[in-house]
Amino acid sequence: DRVRDRLTLLEETDSTNRYLLERTAMASFPGSVCLAEAQVHGRGRRGRAWIATPYHNLLLSMGWRFASGPGIVAGLSLAAGVALTRVFEEYGVPGVGLKWPNDVLWDDKKLAGVLVDVHGEATGPSLIVLGVGVNGYIGSHDAAQIDQPWTDLHTITGKPVDRNRLAALVLRELRHMFEVFADKGLAAFRDAWQRRHRYHGQRVRLLAGSREITGTVEGIDDHGALLLRDARGVQAFHSGEISLRRVA
Repeated sequence: DRVRDRLTLLEETDSTNRYLLERTAMASFPGSVCLAEAQVHGRGRRGRAWIATPYHNLLLSMGWRFASGPGIVAGLSLAAGVALTRVFEEYGVPGVGLKWPNDVLWDDKKLAGVLVDVHGEATGPSLIVLGVGVNGYIGSHDAAQIDQPWTDLHTITGKPVDRNRLAALVLRELRHMFEVFADKGLAAFRDAWQRRHRYHGQRVRLLAGSREITGTVEGIDDHGALLLRDARGVQAFHSGEISLRRVA
């Protein structure tokens, strides 16, 4: 049954992204999904570990296949960020914003994150696996291992997290996002992303390897690169070894 095979629920895995990537036949179906209660090697951006208390959070990946090469998916993590803000709004959590390139924030604390893995030849097709981690509840032992400001839905709402409802909302919005992105690209999400960006118009410091650049955030370009204005004018910065921090 193809519909059944497109949704996999695991008690534990090393990574939901890797699980889909290693099962190309299944992941080739649009909207293939893997959810797990625990990840042994969950990843965040820049190779960081994704810390999540087992059985209390949302850890999932969705696969998609594009006819074109990997270049078409520039900015996909930003589109996914917009989709997640819509999820939280419907779930009943107002005030959720974004931090370039792939963090979802509440009160300037990380609530969720996105990780995109891309495989394919330059001429296509390309297989995309989009991983999402949502903090439902983080126990004190796990919280001690997180090295950045964070929050979870239990703290925000003061209530147990309805993970079934949350997962259904995330999967619905991500599937819709993929369908729109395949047709219109980042352009369909760019304005919504910029309205939600917590650092828009702010003076920030970008750390790119040994480089440190201070300037004002002007927005993003057509490919999702951050536009930063400094004394030399507007420069575009792509994701990678770059962190973004608000200048006090």
